[in-house]
Amino acid sequence: MKISDKLFIFIFFIFASAGFLDGYDRRFYNSAFLKRYSVSRELRTVLDQHIDEILEKINNHKKDHTYMTGAVWPFSWLPGYLVKYNPWRMKGRKKVRECIEKYHLDHLRVPAKLIYHVKGRPVRLGEGNYFLLAEKLERASKNIPFSLEEMRQLCILIRCTGYRDCHRDNFLRLENNQIAIIDTEDRDISNNGLTGFLRFISDFGRYDLNREFSREALKHLLTELSGSLTEVSEARYAKIYETIFNSLRANKLNMDKDIMSCFEVNFRKLNT
Repeated sequence: MKISDKLFIFIFFIFASAGFLDGYDRRFYNSAFLKRYSVSRELRTVLDQHIDEILEKINNHKKDHTYMTGAVWPFSWLPGYLVKYNPWRMKGRKKVRECIEKYHLDHLRVPAKLIYHVKGRPVRLGEGNYFLLAEKLERASKNIPFSLEEMRQLCILIRCTGYRDCHRDNFLRLENNQIAIIDTEDRDISNNGLTGFLRFISDFGRYDLNREFSREALKHLLTELSGSLTEVSEARYAKIYETIFNSLRANKLNMDKDIMSCFEVNFRKLNT
């Protein structure tokens, strides 16, 4: 390794350890952001009173987990909210909300989220200094498969935002029949909706597709995915084709002529 390369790495870690490189977008996570999304004074008072309990939960979680991804805690003294460790969800939430409003995606919604500053910690926005409060939403008591219109709107959202964490558990059906997008970390927002479609497809093997999707919704998703594959390599295309086919077969949908016709027509056309 060159001396100049070693010097660059040394300087990088000096700045990182000093807290100047936190991996977040300062154009978004700035003082105006904190002012707009901070919890109310009344809510801050409640959180301050229970901060030791929150920190205990976090520290216990860290003992058993390498990563804090997905860490979320409900508290009886905090009705209507969940506490999340990672504060880097607000930018993704904003992008999802703006897409929902722009394209009038009335079947979708995104939970409200607020920022809480831990009393006594530095004001610099960094993990451990701030926690996130997410609106607590209840899953509908009855399972209802995705309809064609719901799938159409989800596909618009994926294309518009590049949302890629598209496993089924992140789409929470509510009692009012809306679908809430409950995970909006910045890392889940990319520049290409293809990743989101592939994640959606790869989860097929985990669920009974006959319960999760209407026939028309599944056909729409297959069609949307095929439209995203026109520029992938032949090797990657072959792997994706195999993954989807195996998922359909695992759910016995290879016996459904309507679904398989849609699958073959959409994916065969990529080779023409």
